[in-house]
Amino acid sequence: TAAPVTPRGSTTVGARPRSDTINAPPAAVRRPPAVAPGLIPAPIRRFAAAVESGDVAQIKQAYPGLTASQEKNWENFFKQSKDIRARIQSVRGVSSNDATGTAVVEFVMALSSSDRASGTAVASRPSRYQARLRREGSALVLLSLTDVTARR
Repeated sequence: TAAPVTPRGSTTVGARPRSDTINAPPAAVRRPPAVAPGLIPAPIRRFAAAVESGDVAQIKQAYPGLTASQEKNWENFFKQSKDIRARIQSVRGVSSNDATGTAVVEFVMALSSSDRASGTAVASRPSRYQARLRREGSALVLLSLTDVTARR
């Protein structure tokens, strides 16, 4: 497209390319460090891996209590996204087991992906989740998962 032209025939100042913006490097994205995998409870690691798979069936396997609403949200996300990466940025409350063997764990997960149609990189705002875990035999099981991002 042609640059806007003033009544005198010159281009407007705003339309002229500036040498300092033509090939400006993108601003560095500052991300919190990921939590070391050994510090993340196994059910949360399985859930993050299932999200990266882009397969709702794998999410159901990692989180059998997946609600119909949550399933629909993940299906919609997967239809629009590819090359999904899930980073766990923080984990709190891992050791707080109550008398029933249930622990409440809060964690922050940031997703990055590419738009399936355009290939454009997409980074989502990190989401804060509250997970209820219960020990069954020697394993921890993910009982419930609630997005509590808006509560903060």
